[in-house]
Amino acid sequence: MTAEPGVTKPDQPSLAETTIRILTGLVKPESVATLTDDTGLFLGLGLSSRQALELLMRLEDELGIDLTTTALDWRHLETIGSLKRYLAERVEAGG
Repeated sequence: MTAEPGVTKPDQPSLAETTIRILTGLVKPESVATLTDDTGLFLGLGLSSRQALELLMRLEDELGIDLTTTALDWRHLETIGSLKRYLAERVEAGG
């Protein structure tokens, strides 16, 4: 999925807020305040592989960017911070 013409790219705070909102909906951590860029997606939050795929699909839909698996590496899903950095790179690359 690519961004449609005339659609503005999400800024960094929007990327972060959207990522956290979707994550908390998937894994429901007890306190959103405890989430940091160093929080592990799989080890820290207990995200399953199915939830990771759902996360990526929802991010694609809500952010209007293409998260093709050919460019995606598991290191991008290691922590919240690594995911946010990957999303920012994809937005900069034009989705």
